[in-house]
Amino acid sequence: MNHALTVALAVAVLASAPIGAAAQGISLETLKSVTRELSSDAYEGRAPSTRAEDKTVAYLIEQMKTRGLRPGNHGEWTQAVPIVRQTVKAMTPMRVTGGRGEPLEFKSGDDFAIRTYRLAKHIELKDSEVVFAGYGIT
Repeated sequence: MNHALTVALAVAVLASAPIGAAAQGISLETLKSVTRELSSDAYEGRAPSTRAEDKTVAYLIEQMKTRGLRPGNHGEWTQAVPIVRQTVKAMTPMRVTGGRGEPLEFKSGDDFAIRTYRLAKHIELKDSEVVFAGYGIT
């Protein structure tokens, strides 16, 4: 869970008090308190798929319960959201041949970046054509 999402959830939790309490608004002190709590080292950065995420979600659920809210997702406080993490490991340099001159070699991370939306354990580009698409400036 990133910082912006955590803050948004905290504000939603605080703003979702029973109707009478919500009409009174959220105090600055309450916002500070929740923000201080969720940004503390105890939540270890709130990264997804870690025990820190579990702790963050438990805190938010407790805050909702304290404010008299009820779970809405068919009786559940949370909703399952699949998360995929992709990491490029042991990538060999990209070697470009053809055209004029000597082959060129590019180092991953320094000279180029590769990303894909395709979910696969292994992706290989071999003997592929390259198209120059500009410098990314419009």
